[in-house]
Amino acid sequence: MMLQKKVLIIDNDTIMRNSLSSLFRDMGCKVFEYDSIVMAESVIKSFRPEIVFLALAFDKTSPGLLSRIKEMHHCTVIVFSDVITTNDIIKYSTADEILVNPCSQADRLKLYFDKPVSEIRKSFTDGRNFTSVEARPYMQ
Repeated sequence: MMLQKKVLIIDNDTIMRNSLSSLFRDMGCKVFEYDSIVMAESVIKSFRPEIVFLALAFDKTSPGLLSRIKEMHHCTVIVFSDVITTNDIIKYSTADEILVNPCSQADRLKLYFDKPVSEIRKSFTDGRNFTSVEARPYMQ
C-alpha cells in the first residue's frame, strides 16, 4: 500500500488555495489548507506534511512564519505568488523553492514528492521552460 503524500497550503486567497488543493487531490495527496497561522502550525506539528506551500503575501503579513515552519519540521517549503520581485527572492532565500503561478505548473509540482528541489530546478531551466524564479533571477 502506497502512503498518501501530505501537503499544507497556507494562503489568505481562497481561490488560490482551492486551485492548488484541487491539483494536489488529483495527484492523490492528502491536502490541508488554512488561512490561519495557528491552524497551519498545528497541522505541521501533528501531520508532518512533505510539502508546505506558503503564499508570499501571507508571510509578508505574518513575518517570520517561514522561519518557524523550518524550525518546526524538516520538509520542503515552497513560497509562491503571481508576482515575485528581486527583493522577494533575496528575502525568501531560505525557502526551498520560490514559484511564480504554481497552478500553471502541475507537471513540475508532481516532481517535488520524488526529487530534490535542485534536480527539479535543473530540469526546468534547460532553456525551454523558465517557470521558476531561479531561472529568471533578474526579474523586477
